[in-house]
Amino acid sequence: MLGTIQHIYVRDDLINARYHIDIHGLQPIGRLAGNSYAYVHEVFDLIRKPYEAK
Repeated sequence: MLGTIQHIYVRDDLINARYHIDIHGLQPIGRLAGNSYAYVHEVFDLIRKPYEAK
């Protein structure tokens, strides 16, 4: 399923001057499938190779 985010509400103390959200302060929960959910305990960056058009 794909969709467009139309609104987001975040407490002011969780947003810095560059409008980045403090993920550890937010403590998000993600829905997996059925009745399964997951906590976000660890955040990491995954560097992707640039797309090369053929």
